[in-house]
Amino acid sequence: MFYCRMQREIGMLLFCMICALAGSARADEVAVKWQPTVKAAVNLAQREERPLLVYVTSVHCTYCRKLERTTWADPKVMRALDADFVSIKLDAAKHQKFVDRMGISAYPTTLLLTPDGDLIRRIEGYVPPQDMLKHLQISKPASPTK
Repeated sequence: MFYCRMQREIGMLLFCMICALAGSARADEVAVKWQPTVKAAVNLAQREERPLLVYVTSVHCTYCRKLERTTWADPKVMRALDADFVSIKLDAAKHQKFVDRMGISAYPTTLLLTPDGDLIRRIEGYVPPQDMLKHLQISKPASPTK
């Protein structure tokens, strides 16, 4: 009897682990590809001649979490970002010099910059996925004509 109960518990534990791993794999497949460092983002943007999307967030920002749960998790937004932009997520507290230099005073703030760092567009506050797609469409580089 003890053996059967132990088997059920081990089976349930394995089931939970498999579900957790499957869920995390799906999340990784559909996540925005945030660059790990500013230097990596700038180098990639310049090398591939793509604009930068700089998402500036704060730990205590409720609308930042909403943006992450909805807009940045939207498959159409993710595809647009991956196709046309180099994305980086910055914590305002850890990048205070950048925040000051860019005059950021509200969170979330999303900046679209040229590969050389010139401002293309500033988006302050929460923006739903469809509106973000419009901002991205307007800000993406023009396709070369043949």
